[in-house]
Amino acid sequence: MTQTLSEKEKVPSKLRTDIVDLIGNTPLVRLHRITRNISEDVQIWAKLESANPGGSGKDRPAKQIVNDAFKAGFMKKGMTLVDASTGSIGVGYAICGASMGFDVTLIVPEGVEKNGRAQMATAEILGAKIIRSKGGIEEARDYAASLANKEPDRYYYANQFTNPSNPRAHRLNTAVEIYHQTQGRVTHFVSSVGSGGTLSGVGEGLQERNPGIRILACKPLEETGHESMQRSQKCFMRSEDVYEFSLAQAATMAKKLAEEEGIPGGIVTGMSLCGICKLAEQLDSGVLVFLVADRADFTHHAAFEV
Repeated sequence: MTQTLSEKEKVPSKLRTDIVDLIGNTPLVRLHRITRNISEDVQIWAKLESANPGGSGKDRPAKQIVNDAFKAGFMKKGMTLVDASTGSIGVGYAICGASMGFDVTLIVPEGVEKNGRAQMATAEILGAKIIRSKGGIEEARDYAASLANKEPDRYYYANQFTNPSNPRAHRLNTAVEIYHQTQGRVTHFVSSVGSGGTLSGVGEGLQERNPGIRILACKPLEETGHESMQRSQKCFMRSEDVYEFSLAQAATMAKKLAEEEGIPGGIVTGMSLCGICKLAEQLDSGVLVFLVADRADFTHHAAFEV
């Protein structure tokens, strides 16, 4: 005999028909211990993008880029998606490819061998083809573009760094989630800068709802070669102020987040946390939001060993 659940036992259904349906709608968690030296009227909230299937916020633009490309006819059945990646968005592409039935080729710069090893291994497990290119991310982008130029019927070049679907993913989704999760009380959003898609998209989406919300960027003092954290930002950008921190500072803050709040984040998350804590010290009140953009095991930078 089948037993009927009581109202107390019933929980919201988490069933999904596809893994890509689990991208987005990530939790928002308030920090407590790490904020003990700031005003009681300043709240810091962490949005756990690390809870996405691929372990980072880059799953969002990957899904949006793919869906928009198919809708516009740029990507067709039988074609291969190609893009330059140091890891994060590559995993997102690979998840979409495996789930939706298309091939993925990732052009990976030589210089990210150590830092991107875990992500590239995951992308390969998911079926992506990895091609190592000489030079940095710019050379990898050129390589990806050349493949699509030579065989346009075979390859779709996603070009995350200039593709408008990148910030669009965050304007239509991440920003909306943050606004509703904070019940419209969010006053500041802080993000590290890679392609700038997250910062630009979330910023635009939040300010559409409240023009008074401030958007601030964080970038490293050093060149990193990481697609989610670049010093020389040349693509999307939308911020009212820019903070700069060293990779050692970012690593220290990421460790602090893990040890004091129980939230494991990587070097990208640590960079954003540096910025939001600096901002919080200057305020008497506010609702501040940043993204736990990556998993600690995926972007365990050498700076963590300092």
